[in-house]
Amino acid sequence: MFEILLFTVLGCFLGTFTGIVAYFLQVKIGEFAAMHLGKVSGSSYRKLTSAVILLVVILVFVMTGFLGLIILLIGTIIGLFPPNLGVRRAQCMGFFLIPVLLFYSNL
Repeated sequence: MFEILLFTVLGCFLGTFTGIVAYFLQVKIGEFAAMHLGKVSGSSYRKLTSAVILLVVILVFVMTGFLGLIILLIGTIIGLFPPNLGVRRAQCMGFFLIPVLLFYSNL
Protein backbone atom coordinates (compact mmCIF):
# COMPACT_ATOMS: atom_id res chain seq x y z
CA MET A 1 0.00 0.00 0.00
CA PHE A 2 2.81 2.39 0.91
CA GLU A 3 4.61 1.65 -2.38
CA ILE A 4 1.54 2.56 -4.42
CA LEU A 5 1.18 5.85 -2.54
CA LEU A 6 4.90 6.57 -2.96
CA PHE A 7 4.78 5.93 -6.72
CA THR A 8 1.64 8.04 -7.06
CA VAL A 9 3.17 11.00 -5.21
CA LEU A 10 6.45 10.60 -7.08
CA GLY A 11 4.60 10.43 -10.40
CA CYS A 12 2.62 13.58 -9.60
CA PHE A 13 5.78 15.41 -8.56
CA LEU A 14 7.70 14.37 -11.68
CA GLY A 15 4.75 15.22 -13.93
CA THR A 16 4.42 18.67 -12.39
CA PHE A 17 8.17 19.29 -12.55
CA THR A 18 8.31 18.17 -16.18
CA GLY A 19 5.37 20.41 -17.06
CA ILE A 20 7.02 23.46 -15.47
CA VAL A 21 10.32 22.81 -17.26
CA ALA A 22 8.47 22.27 -20.57
CA TYR A 23 6.60 25.56 -20.10
CA PHE A 24 9.78 27.60 -19.71
CA LEU A 25 11.48 25.78 -22.59
CA GLN A 26 8.47 26.44 -24.81
CA VAL A 27 8.51 30.14 -23.96
CA LYS A 28 12.22 30.45 -24.84
CA ILE A 29 11.92 28.38 -28.01
CA GLY A 30 8.81 30.34 -29.01
CA GLU A 31 10.60 33.67 -28.60
CA PHE A 32 13.53 32.39 -30.66
CA ALA A 33 11.23 31.06 -33.39
CA ALA A 34 9.19 34.27 -33.49
CA MET A 35 12.32 36.36 -34.00
CA HIS A 36 13.89 34.16 -36.66
CA LEU A 37 10.91 32.80 -38.61
CA GLY A 38 9.94 36.32 -39.63
CA LYS A 39 13.23 36.51 -41.54
CA VAL A 40 12.54 33.37 -43.57
CA SER A 41 12.09 34.11 -47.26
CA GLY A 42 9.51 32.45 -49.51
CA SER A 43 11.68 29.57 -50.74
CA SER A 44 13.09 28.87 -47.27
CA TYR A 45 9.59 28.90 -45.80
CA ARG A 46 8.48 26.39 -48.39
CA LYS A 47 11.44 24.13 -47.53
CA LEU A 48 10.67 24.44 -43.82
CA THR A 49 7.01 23.58 -44.39
CA SER A 50 7.93 20.60 -46.57
CA ALA A 51 10.38 19.35 -43.93
CA VAL A 52 7.73 19.55 -41.20
CA ILE A 53 5.18 17.69 -43.35
CA LEU A 54 7.77 15.01 -44.15
CA LEU A 55 8.64 14.67 -40.45
CA VAL A 56 4.96 14.21 -39.54
CA VAL A 57 4.49 11.56 -42.24
CA ILE A 58 7.61 9.68 -41.10
CA LEU A 59 6.56 9.80 -37.44
CA VAL A 60 3.06 8.55 -38.28
CA PHE A 61 4.50 5.69 -40.33
CA VAL A 62 7.04 4.69 -37.66
CA MET A 63 4.50 4.77 -34.84
CA THR A 64 1.40 3.35 -36.56
CA GLY A 65 2.46 1.76 -39.86
CA PHE A 66 0.46 1.76 -43.07
CA LEU A 67 -2.89 1.98 -41.28
CA GLY A 68 -1.76 5.26 -39.71
CA LEU A 69 -0.73 6.60 -43.12
CA ILE A 70 -4.16 5.73 -44.51
CA ILE A 71 -5.87 7.51 -41.63
CA LEU A 72 -3.52 10.50 -42.08
CA LEU A 73 -4.38 10.64 -45.78
CA ILE A 74 -8.13 10.46 -45.13
CA GLY A 75 -7.91 13.11 -42.41
CA THR A 76 -5.89 15.38 -44.71
CA ILE A 77 -8.43 15.01 -47.50
CA ILE A 78 -11.31 15.74 -45.12
CA GLY A 79 -9.44 18.79 -43.85
CA LEU A 80 -8.83 20.12 -47.37
CA PHE A 81 -12.37 19.64 -48.71
CA PRO A 82 -14.31 22.23 -46.64
CA PRO A 83 -12.61 25.39 -47.96
CA ASN A 84 -13.15 24.19 -51.52
CA LEU A 85 -16.78 23.19 -50.89
CA GLY A 86 -17.69 26.26 -48.84
CA VAL A 87 -18.58 24.39 -45.63
CA ARG A 88 -17.13 24.45 -42.13
CA ARG A 89 -14.62 21.81 -41.06
CA ALA A 90 -16.72 20.97 -38.01
CA GLN A 91 -19.48 19.68 -40.30
CA CYS A 92 -17.05 17.26 -41.92
CA MET A 93 -16.05 15.87 -38.52
CA GLY A 94 -19.49 14.27 -38.32
CA PHE A 95 -18.06 11.81 -40.82
CA PHE A 96 -15.81 10.53 -38.02
CA LEU A 97 -18.20 10.95 -35.10
CA ILE A 98 -21.04 8.74 -36.31
CA PRO A 99 -18.93 5.58 -36.88
CA VAL A 100 -17.12 6.10 -33.56
CA LEU A 101 -20.40 6.49 -31.67
CA LEU A 102 -21.81 3.37 -33.32
CA PHE A 103 -18.66 1.39 -32.54
CA TYR A 104 -18.57 2.30 -28.85
CA SER A 105 -22.33 1.88 -28.35
CA ASN A 106 -22.04 -1.77 -29.50
CA LEU A 107 -24.64 -1.39 -32.25
